[in-house]
This record gives sequence, C-alpha cells and structure tokens, in this order.
Amino acid sequence: MKRKILIVDDEEVIRKFLRIHLAKLGYEVTEAADGEQAIEQLGKDDFDLLICDIMMPKKDGWEVIKEVKSNPKTKNLPVIVLTAKNEDS
Repeated sequence: MKRKILIVDDEEVIRKFLRIHLAKLGYEVTEAADGEQAIEQLGKDDFDLLICDIMMPKKDGWEVIKEVKSNPKTKNLPVIVLTAKNEDS
C-alpha cells in the first residue's frame, strides 16, 4: 500500500515539482491549493504526511496545522512546513 502525502501550497509550480518527485519515489500524492482545500481533503482521506506552505490565501499554514493538531483523527499526522519567499515579495 502506497503512503499518502497531502501537499498544500498556493503555488502550482511547487505542488507540481513535489508531486512529480514524490510520485517517482512511490508515494500517492494529493494536492490542495489553499488551507480550506487542505482541511477538506484531510476530512475525506487518511494521510501519512502533510507538507504545508505557510503563506497562503483563505487559511494560512499555521491555521491548517493548528486544526490538524487539535483534531483527534489527525493530531499525530507528521507535518513538514514548507515556505518560500522570493526577493520581490
């Protein structure tokens, strides 16, 4: 059974990069473009890892992580925080 990873990032290019490389390593990858989509996905499926951006519209990564850790179903889900800021920001 493949391990499932949820990638949450508002930048499509980052999600695509991670999806391609993680899929090559044999992981099943689901994507969410913002925090609200992430919470929705977490309610639908069980994941083995959450990779989450911090700066996102609607619901930022800290809010997502707070909800994940306060939910008995997902409180033990490992989280990797991923954030990028270019010099133009």
